[in-house]
Amino acid sequence: MKNKIYSPRLSASLIVSLITIFTLPIFAQTWLAEGQTWQYDVKAGWNIDLYGLYAMSVNGDTTIQGIICKKVLFDNLYLPTQYFAYESGGQVYLWKGNGFLKIYDFNLGIGDSIILNQTRKYKILSKGTIEIAGSILQTQEIGFISNNGIGISRLIIEGIGLAGTPNQNDGSKCSFFFLNYSHCDGVFDGWDFSFRCFTDGEFYYHPNGECTLSDTSPPLENQVHFTISPNPAHQSLLLKIDGQMGLAKLELFNTTGQIVHHRTTVDLDDPLEISVADFPNGLYFVRLTNEHGSISKPVVVNH
Repeated sequence: MKNKIYSPRLSASLIVSLITIFTLPIFAQTWLAEGQTWQYDVKAGWNIDLYGLYAMSVNGDTTIQGIICKKVLFDNLYLPTQYFAYESGGQVYLWKGNGFLKIYDFNLGIGDSIILNQTRKYKILSKGTIEIAGSILQTQEIGFISNNGIGISRLIIEGIGLAGTPNQNDGSKCSFFFLNYSHCDGVFDGWDFSFRCFTDGEFYYHPNGECTLSDTSPPLENQVHFTISPNPAHQSLLLKIDGQMGLAKLELFNTTGQIVHHRTTVDLDDPLEISVADFPNGLYFVRLTNEHGSISKPVVVNH
């Protein structure tokens, strides 16, 4: 009797899965590679002269406890200006002066958590992927845990880190690469650090649609400067432009993001006066937008 040779049959769904696996442009974004740069929009706090965009970049390395770590430099006003971190097997560790703290771990499953300090930890709510510039990167949806439960979910992207919210796909919610320092303190308590964009020189991620790091031309804030006076403003404020702004859209919005005054098209070759007599006291932002981008400045209304 001849021996029968059994050949395993692949189901149609398995075949489709295999085809998908081998045709998707899977790409592992490297953590902490030389030259990688993040940009953060810093607002809130009372020193409005320090508002603006701040860059953080990987620049050089050093050895700590026999481990080669990357130096991450942050041109900022509030947080530490130099960090030391390394990645190993999908886990990212930050040097804390007396040991290493794990801040990311893509080996964790849904429901697992990471403790950042005594008062701050986060939980993995879901896992998935995101396509950026034709590449598929792993993601984690996380929630910071407090005594009141789990807060607004945040998005962690492989190689990029904390980068806004998963549902809105933006960086408008407070997000900072080093999660234990991620601040969202508000205007009365401190500073808000919001993710703006990321690049390694070839790969860009800028969910807000505006990222000076990915522009080949100089950013608008380097071409045009405007002043607001008086600041604080009492009954009205005067905008003066230094540079060629041309026609632009003007928006004035409060700290909740609500637009309280806008003009679709304004010619800013001449000073522009805006009445704020009916505005409640508080912090506002003036934003000017033209075809080259946007530029904004804070102003305080105090009657």
